[in-house]
Amino acid sequence: MYHNYGEITLAISNRRDFKGNSCYGYIDKERIYRIVSYATEIYNDKKGLNCQYYSPTTSKIQGMVARIIYNRTLKEMRKDEYYKRLKEENYEKQNY
Repeated sequence: MYHNYGEITLAISNRRDFKGNSCYGYIDKERIYRIVSYATEIYNDKKGLNCQYYSPTTSKIQGMVARIIYNRTLKEMRKDEYYKRLKEENYEKQNY
């Protein structure tokens, strides 16, 4: 049985396993909570949220994670990630 978006939201909030049409969440053997959309891991407790764009459906799940876990929008998260990446690239260029 697949969970709907309301049930998925509740599952993510409580770090519980779920299975949607295109995504699922689970706790692995190392007790790390992971969320996968299609075949791409979009969140885990150690690495955080993968904000890269893949598809409208994946973006919907990423947006839910951003809102539930970080209390931010996906747009805000992507903007922060973009500027963080620019800073890292500039730092690397300066250290050559």
